[in-house]
Amino acid sequence: MDNFLIFDVSSSTLFYCGKVQDDNFLVRRNFPKGEMNRKLPEIIKDIRKKIEGRDITVVVGTGPGSFTGLKTGLAMFLGMLYSVGIKKIRTVSSLRLFFLLSEKTSDYTISVSPFNKDEFFFTLIDRDGKTVVPDRHSSPPYAELAEAAYVLKGSSVNAVSSGKIQENIRTVLTVAFGDLSFHLPSLCDEITTGDFEELDITVEPLLLNYVAYPANIKDSMNIYVNSIERSDMKIENLSVNEINDKLKKLREEHRRFDEMSDSLAQKSYLTPTDEMELNQLRKKKLLKKDMISYYENILEKQSS
Repeated sequence: MDNFLIFDVSSSTLFYCGKVQDDNFLVRRNFPKGEMNRKLPEIIKDIRKKIEGRDITVVVGTGPGSFTGLKTGLAMFLGMLYSVGIKKIRTVSSLRLFFLLSEKTSDYTISVSPFNKDEFFFTLIDRDGKTVVPDRHSSPPYAELAEAAYVLKGSSVNAVSSGKIQENIRTVLTVAFGDLSFHLPSLCDEITTGDFEELDITVEPLLLNYVAYPANIKDSMNIYVNSIERSDMKIENLSVNEINDKLKKLREEHRRFDEMSDSLAQKSYLTPTDEMELNQLRKKKLLKKDMISYYENILEKQSS
């Protein structure tokens, strides 16, 4: 790509890089919990100076990762793009993005996005870019990771992540795969636009395909939309009746979460547990609202 900007806020490490004319840049900023949103406006202002008035390709990582970073951070970023006249972007899983920006020095690469203290998302990709294990969430006892390690037993594997991997997770990965070489994404000129999906942000809502809400919420709902479900959600794979059925179910779920959160918020005193539950309910409502918008938009396209 000639002029491009790559942006990812899927973890506590905000990562962006690019090339605008003769200016190559790569910025990696790590934020303590709750700090990213306060710092984002000034960071996005700096990005705007680099790209305003340029003919540029923008690539956005869509997760999996932090709900706040992906929901709020990307909303701010897309707003900035729209304000400078950029209407089309390209999207890709953040984990695949890290792989594309990494050195291909081993048979396989495990791309990792740290989440909570002992949790992370990962995917396994071979040297040629073929996905061996789709995006997965892993937490103790790390059964998903052990299964992936067993498949690749005897192969060389390296690890890549947008930022520093916590020592406890590094240990888990090393136990699973042996002596790993850990890498950070680098500025790579070999990436082509064919690696990504195009999206018109003025027409279609950005669906955060992988992240729904914090992975420690355990109930019947999916933690994130996996690659198979993502394919099933595409316009060409859905009939009008199927979309209407999905919308009916989503609206009922949204209404139920709305009633539950309203009831809880009306309590005269909220315990720490109540506050956590209320926060989770609100995030579930946001997820359902995003999904409703996505399917309503598909219906509009099919009727136009």
